[in-house]
Amino acid sequence: MKLSIIVPVYNLENYIATTMNSLLSIHFSSDYEIIMINDGSTDDSESIIRGYQRLHNQIVLYSIENQGVSNARNVAISKATGEYITFVDGDDTVEPDFFEKAVRELDRGGYDFVQGNYRIIDGDNTSYEQFVSKDVVITEKDKMLENLFGLEKLIHNAVWGKVYRTEITRDVLFDREIKIAEDQKFVFDVITKSKKIKLLSCVGYNYFQRNTSAMHDVNINKDLDKLKVLSYCKKRVSTNSILLCIERHELRTLLNMYNVITRNGGDNRECYERMCALDIKPIWDSLNNNTRIRILLIKHTRFIYDLILRKRHKYSNGK
Repeated sequence: MKLSIIVPVYNLENYIATTMNSLLSIHFSSDYEIIMINDGSTDDSESIIRGYQRLHNQIVLYSIENQGVSNARNVAISKATGEYITFVDGDDTVEPDFFEKAVRELDRGGYDFVQGNYRIIDGDNTSYEQFVSKDVVITEKDKMLENLFGLEKLIHNAVWGKVYRTEITRDVLFDREIKIAEDQKFVFDVITKSKKIKLLSCVGYNYFQRNTSAMHDVNINKDLDKLKVLSYCKKRVSTNSILLCIERHELRTLLNMYNVITRNGGDNRECYERMCALDIKPIWDSLNNNTRIRILLIKHTRFIYDLILRKRHKYSNGK
């Protein structure tokens, strides 16, 4: 088996057919399998998948008790038989020729993973996330990490839109305790094991942004998950420039968390203390003006900043 395509599914009856049609329409000259993990769906997702399975022998279905997307992906990795492995969300699509291009590059170049650009589709509007304008080969570990955490950020956080050598993912598991940023942790772990990767300039993946998606929800637990992942990465990095990049992400996450807590009338003291504990001098020049202003206001006129934030929130909600 050349390629294993992993698709976790939970209550996606309105979208899963579009995803499966996309995966069954790819231009791929070798054998491939589509591993569908039904993560305890309570809608008609499973029956829709079984209907496709009866017609297409590439489809393998496993139905498991609902334990979240990280567990579903881990189960699929353990079942995968392909030389290469990739991930697709159950409400997205892929470009027909992407996997063929990616696998050809992996075969020829011996890369540990290959990444393509992705397209964001939001309702009737389409915007492009063009991370790479021309093909790039990276062989230095620090350069890979700079491109994951740095300002240029040529390597995106998502696990999808990439094709990995399966052997490099075997002992890299998704963290079941993390609900947001689990992708970034996985990509980081893969990079720490990689010797050579290639970033392609072609668009390979179509990400459908929906108001019901997890990334649209606003709650503190998601920021806490992001901070856990950033802390995990910091402990495993020794290069100062990369540590500073991670700390910049920490600061932005803490600022967002502080604003959410404050707007909702919560206790923001712990968040404030964590921000103050960060040494921001080395990253100050890399921050945009808006971020700098917010930091100065919080540090020097915190009471006024909090008051304005809460009043604006009440006004915007018609209270």
